[in-house]
Amino acid sequence: MARQIASGVILFAAFMFALLSVLGILRSKNNLAALHCLGVTSVTLPILTMVAVLVDVGVGVSAVKTFSFIVILLLGGPVTGHAIALTDYRRRPHR
Repeated sequence: MARQIASGVILFAAFMFALLSVLGILRSKNNLAALHCLGVTSVTLPILTMVAVLVDVGVGVSAVKTFSFIVILLLGGPVTGHAIALTDYRRRPHR
């Protein structure tokens, strides 16, 4: 029971990070600022999710699957973020 409560607290912290990121995206003035707000979520949420899975079920098959998925997210996230930012920068008219 204590493991599930601890896992719930960690997932609630992840939810709060996601909520703050959404508020930042909604208040951002341009696409690059919104992408910056998204960066916080794309790093903290997978890590907090992995910690919650490790706390709840321990080291096992589901933890290994979660870890491999998070590695893919953390390695692919910056590449896609830079591609989106570069595309937005190139489409904008320059003075």
